[in-house]
Amino acid sequence: MDHSLQKLAAALPRDLQNRFAVLERRLFRVETALAATSAVVGLSASYLVLFVSDRWWDSPSWFRVASFAAGAILGVRSAYVWGSCWGWARRDLRALAMMVQKRFRRLGDRLLGIVELADESHRPPNFSPELYQAAITQVADQAAAFDFSQAVETSRLRRISVLAGSLILLTLIPFVIVPSVGVNTLARLLLPWKQVPRLTLVELQGLPTEIIVPHGESFFLEGRSSFRTALWQPNTLRFIAGGMRGSAKSGPKDTWVLQIPAQLSATLLRIRLGDAESFVQIKPTFRPALSGMTASLRYPEYLGYPVTVQNVQGANFSAVAGSVITLQGSATRSLASAYFLPPEGTPKPLVVDGTNFTSPSFELVDITDGAFGWVDHLGLSNSTPWRITLQPQPDLAPSPEFLELPTDLMILESEVLAIKLAVQDDFGVKQMGLLWEILGRDATNLTSLSRFQTDATNSLHKKLEASYSFTPSLLGAGTDTTLIVRGVATDFFPGREPVMTSPRRIQVVGNEQHAEAVRQKLESLMSQLEEVARSEEKVAHETSALQENKSLGDAAAAKRSEELKLAQEQNADQLQGMSEEGLKTLREAMRNPTFSEKVLGEWNKTLREMQEVAKQSMTSAAKKLGDAAKGSQSSEERKQNLAEAKEKEEEALEELQQLQKKVNRGLDTMQALTLAQRLRKIGVREHDLEMSLLKSVQETIGLALSELNLRQTKALTLAAEDQTDTQKETSELSVELNRFFERTQKENYGKVSKEIQSARAPEELERIRGLIRENIAMEAMQNLSFWSDKFVAWADILEPPRKKDKGSEGASSGGDGESKPDTAMQQLIELLRLRESQVNVQERTRLLEEQRIESEIYQRGSKRVADSQDEIKHRIGFLSDGNSLEFLKEPLASAEGQTAAATELLRKPLTDAPTQKFQQEAVALLSDAINLLNEEQQRQKEQKEGSQSEAEEMAMMMKLMAQRPGQGMGLAPGQQAGANMSGGDTAERAKPLSGNTTGKSADARNAAKASGTTLAVPTEFREALSEFYKLIEQEPN
Repeated sequence: MDHSLQKLAAALPRDLQNRFAVLERRLFRVETALAATSAVVGLSASYLVLFVSDRWWDSPSWFRVASFAAGAILGVRSAYVWGSCWGWARRDLRALAMMVQKRFRRLGDRLLGIVELADESHRPPNFSPELYQAAITQVADQAAAFDFSQAVETSRLRRISVLAGSLILLTLIPFVIVPSVGVNTLARLLLPWKQVPRLTLVELQGLPTEIIVPHGESFFLEGRSSFRTALWQPNTLRFIAGGMRGSAKSGPKDTWVLQIPAQLSATLLRIRLGDAESFVQIKPTFRPALSGMTASLRYPEYLGYPVTVQNVQGANFSAVAGSVITLQGSATRSLASAYFLPPEGTPKPLVVDGTNFTSPSFELVDITDGAFGWVDHLGLSNSTPWRITLQPQPDLAPSPEFLELPTDLMILESEVLAIKLAVQDDFGVKQMGLLWEILGRDATNLTSLSRFQTDATNSLHKKLEASYSFTPSLLGAGTDTTLIVRGVATDFFPGREPVMTSPRRIQVVGNEQHAEAVRQKLESLMSQLEEVARSEEKVAHETSALQENKSLGDAAAAKRSEELKLAQEQNADQLQGMSEEGLKTLREAMRNPTFSEKVLGEWNKTLREMQEVAKQSMTSAAKKLGDAAKGSQSSEERKQNLAEAKEKEEEALEELQQLQKKVNRGLDTMQALTLAQRLRKIGVREHDLEMSLLKSVQETIGLALSELNLRQTKALTLAAEDQTDTQKETSELSVELNRFFERTQKENYGKVSKEIQSARAPEELERIRGLIRENIAMEAMQNLSFWSDKFVAWADILEPPRKKDKGSEGASSGGDGESKPDTAMQQLIELLRLRESQVNVQERTRLLEEQRIESEIYQRGSKRVADSQDEIKHRIGFLSDGNSLEFLKEPLASAEGQTAAATELLRKPLTDAPTQKFQQEAVALLSDAINLLNEEQQRQKEQKEGSQSEAEEMAMMMKLMAQRPGQGMGLAPGQQAGANMSGGDTAERAKPLSGNTTGKSADARNAAKASGTTLAVPTEFREALSEFYKLIEQEPN
């Protein structure tokens, strides 16, 4: 106690003083304990808060400072309160009395009153000491019944002591269970300003600080956990990445795998297990992709190809079997490694160089499957192995194909046929060419097998085309022979047989057979004219009915008009198509001298009129019907258009009827020509058969069939077969003549038909066949001579021989009795035919020049070409002498001179450049004559001095000749069996021929020389032998 308090206590009874002393001591103990426990509570609470906080996160420095400050403040405050109570602001007796008085209410204010009476400084001046003492004594006696120490409040101390004890116990738990964590937390609490690392009860191990993952793909992250205490081992991991949350359970041995959702941008992965937390920086990156792959290809040696590099597109790559392939890939980033995975086996490491990798070499024998994989320097691999299939491609056989050559066709003997052959092969064409055989009508019927050939310069040509000039006259294929032609090709594959096309059958025919084929084609085509006329009549009738129908509404009438318009347009298109096909057939007829210029001109005029009907009357009618079909027209306007359409339709119908008459007359004229030519051809054939028997009769006369050798028997059999063909053709011709007479009532045809029937020609020819078959050759020859003359005589009745002038035996025949073209149109046709013949002869001359090494073929061919050239010379002279147009005389005379010079050289024979130059000049002069004639007609047309229609017909003919004509009869359009020009310069040569152009025809059969003693001749043979000797004397040298 301080001095004042001691002085005050001294005034109180001793017993009361002792009681206050006990109270003060107890109060000191309680408040000291309270201050100490409060400080312990503050510090323990701060520790525990930080310990718990560290289990959730790595408590930052500010939090640790705050926690430490909170505990420290509580301790300081407790010390301050204790110091103020027991130090600088210590309680006096009044405060103690108030404490006792508060505890013991019965004492009321008396205890506080005597304490104040004992204080002398508060006594009044006139106080009574006795009374003060008596009052103090009385209250002191009353207070003796109370224990002042109970006035000290201890419940708070007990509560804080319990709290402190609990906190101390909790604080000790980490130190006991996980001392390192407890000490770590204490250090972090006491040293909050230092970066003391946090120790956790759980540790996450095996996690990187940064990871590169595939862009846009989920990925897995592996790790393991360790625990500092066995009392707490959580097994649920939670993570968050890019705003997406997830969780996973720990596996065996505290390992775990997290599947992280796909990330598209860099983000921070947060992983938490218990109090452990880790962060991983995620960097999504695109996987290394294949930017390209190439194949280094070494082909099989037989191909001779250089090593090539090809791009590999897709998952399949094919190359010819036997090739060696090396693959090289390129990735989008530098690679750390690459491998090739075969279908069965382990991955094979590949050579890596930067972004490139190279595979081992594969020999392509069977299908090879595999896959490529790679890993870049970032550790990323391709998403899935890049699979590839290497397929061996067989070296297929070449594929030869004829271009624009139909399966069957017929050509004239003197024509030059351009056969185009195209060959394709997957790995190169080695050789290509033509292979043909000739089937003739000679006695042996032997076949000739030959070929043209074109060799490739190297194996890189996968497609080759060649044009072979093919002329029967140089191949030994005469009239009535058949050529079987095949395209043939080989490639470089070892041991492969040549591949051939399907055969093409080329029949070499004479003028009469060709003319009949032209006539039949025109007849077939023109038969459609009647269908067009019937359809046009139907359209006209329906147009009239529509015009008169007043009950039909506007919409219905317009619809019906539209239907009629379409029908009319269809008629016009059909007629136009007929005329175009007819012109192509007419172009074919131009090559046949059987048809006169007049006949061809009439057909040209008819076809032009067909085009005019289609383009004018029919088109106008369709236009008016189209106007009537317009919905905007009134009834009166529609009626007027229908009336005009009907007028045009009737006009077209009348023109079609007139065309039908012209066509029928034209077909009759052509049939008349062909009938005469066919009769004459039969006569020639009978004469040829007679000559054939004459050559062999020296060996076979008087021999029985059993005595003939194999060759002689075969010759007789073939001769009999030829006679059978002649008999059948005669029978058919007899029927056709009779029908033609019944249709036309031409007396000469009726006369010939009756004579054939009365002479029983078919039966007699059949009898001759029997004679030939039985080797009664002499009698057969007599009969053949008779019937040869007979058929020629009948042909002369139908078509009198034309007058020949200046050797014009090869000029056009026509049956009209005229020998010279008398109109500009006929002159134009003759000039065009002359020029085409000259081009043909020029081409044959060029082919002969290429075959000079084949002496037999060259001699035979040059004679034929010289004869053809001489014939053209005479035809030019024939045309020039009778020409009244002065402007044509000079070019024709010059052309005649050029052809004469060419003929003279060909007779030597010479087929070289000088000869061909004369021929070229002749072609140019004939072209000049054609152009002059055409220009004169154009001038007359402009000045209206000549016939307008003839000028148009000539223009149409020139246009026709400018087109590429059909090649052979019955062929698809676009083929040409001969050359063609339509005016202008002719300096361009025909394409040269590659390979051998001759082939080998059947061996010539010469008559054996008769020798030995003459035997006695039976009586029945004497007359025949007499005729035989006459024939020998008549046989040309």
